[in-house]
Amino acid sequence: MPGIIDLQTNLRDLSYGSGKQPYIQTPIPAYDDPNPTNHIGRDALGRTGLVNDLLTDVERIGKWALDGTGGLIFVTKQNALSLTGVKTVANAPKRAYLPTNTAAQIAVGANQGIHFIQPGLVPDIDDTNKYEYVQRNEFSGNSGGLNRLTALKKAKLNGETNPLFTEIQINNTNEGVLLQYLGGPGSALGIGNTKIRRTSYTEEWVNNLAQKELKKQIVALTYNQLDNQVSLTNLTGTGLASIGNFLVTLNDESTASPAVKQRILGRLTDYSQFNRDKTFGTGQPGNGGVNFNRQTYDDTPTHGTDLVNFFSIYKSTEAKTGQGYDDIIKFHFAVMDNDNPEEKTYVHFRAYLTQFNDSHQSQWNSFKYMGRGENFYRYEGYDRSISIGFKVYIHSKAELFPAYKKLNYLASVMAPDYSPGGFMRGYIVEVTIGDYLNNVPGILESMEFQFPEDSTWEIARKDDGNIDNTAAELPRLIEVSCNFKPIHNFLPSTATNPDNPYPKFISLGADAKGYAPAPAPEPLTPVPPAPIPNNTPPPGLITP
Repeated sequence: MPGIIDLQTNLRDLSYGSGKQPYIQTPIPAYDDPNPTNHIGRDALGRTGLVNDLLTDVERIGKWALDGTGGLIFVTKQNALSLTGVKTVANAPKRAYLPTNTAAQIAVGANQGIHFIQPGLVPDIDDTNKYEYVQRNEFSGNSGGLNRLTALKKAKLNGETNPLFTEIQINNTNEGVLLQYLGGPGSALGIGNTKIRRTSYTEEWVNNLAQKELKKQIVALTYNQLDNQVSLTNLTGTGLASIGNFLVTLNDESTASPAVKQRILGRLTDYSQFNRDKTFGTGQPGNGGVNFNRQTYDDTPTHGTDLVNFFSIYKSTEAKTGQGYDDIIKFHFAVMDNDNPEEKTYVHFRAYLTQFNDSHQSQWNSFKYMGRGENFYRYEGYDRSISIGFKVYIHSKAELFPAYKKLNYLASVMAPDYSPGGFMRGYIVEVTIGDYLNNVPGILESMEFQFPEDSTWEIARKDDGNIDNTAAELPRLIEVSCNFKPIHNFLPSTATNPDNPYPKFISLGADAKGYAPAPAPEPLTPVPPAPIPNNTPPPGLITP
């Protein structure tokens, strides 16, 4: 048959065609060879011919690697791919490829339990040079505090040399680039550099870029590391007992324009002076020397006393302000006197709000017309309810009884008041929460106290175990929740001007922050009926 080799042809004499392949030519054993020397024995480790096969494979891969049509192109591609990998500070893996590593792996065979690394100049390196070992030991907290961030800081800011960064270029000429290296994810097939840039350029306001002192103050370090670079006494308001704002010092020492400093530094608040303790009187219960049980209950609070808890309820025509009454946001209840509504009993708490929900509801009545299946609705009215939750935490013994007096008084507001004639009366309460509710009158429908399991208790015992008559066995953490129904001092209605909304369901502060009540509508002028023309019957009459 045409195209088919004659079955009588000697297949051993067929040519391989053009090219260098196959790289190894092995003659086929004769048909009558009773004892072939290759590939005999069981298929197991150490079988006959294994060493010869491995050497043959090594020879074959060597010839292939030197073949310009295949091997050299493959090696070039492998090196380009290796360069695109991320460069680490460890000595392995290397971002280079040599075919000798592949040949070494072929020489030992896959079933010998020996595995060489694919990239690198040598097929194997010591474990201490590998990435995992370096990561766990050189950069761990057990190596004197060295980590990649501090190593970079030393190289970048201090100009120190670090052997861990010998292969990564620390860019000392470009302040906008922290480091760079050849290849990596930022390159194209290994061509080009990868640059790790600053997220923001904070040195714009420094006239001399060689001046490193100010830059040392903006690196996040531990206290000891920072103290080695710049004395904390040079930073306003800092120290072991208080925390200041280093931005204030940077602002004072910089010669840049105010606009540049404002854009880079942002708000410049001196926290050593404006903080919750000095401004709002929270006290420092965790500061040394303050012990809960050693504070006596008297009228003199210590530096560990929260003044808002310590100051008791009071009667007045307006709320007090200052330490012991203010917090980050205003938060107090004012209970009106039923006999003299101008006078109120004020109860201040810390604004540890856990819940604050304001619910507005419109009420509609449904009805149906005969022959229609769907409902129709008639507007019936409006209602509003506010749920408030907050925590009362007692820091010191001096706050124990004053804080519980406040809670006891609020609970009593749920009970009736009796007029001189013996009639029951409830209380109108004004609630203030920041500028959202500002002296909004209403009624407290409920008041609930909860005591979480993780709350500690004052056990009213002295250090010697005897009973402390100046204390009581009470929880020091109380979770309060209440439901408040506002009674608006304006007519609830739809705002006619969204840009100047009135009425104010949200207070917007005591001065309404620029919002004013809408002017009262002009009185309606009656329109006289139109005159009836002559010979025209009045409406409703039927002419014959």
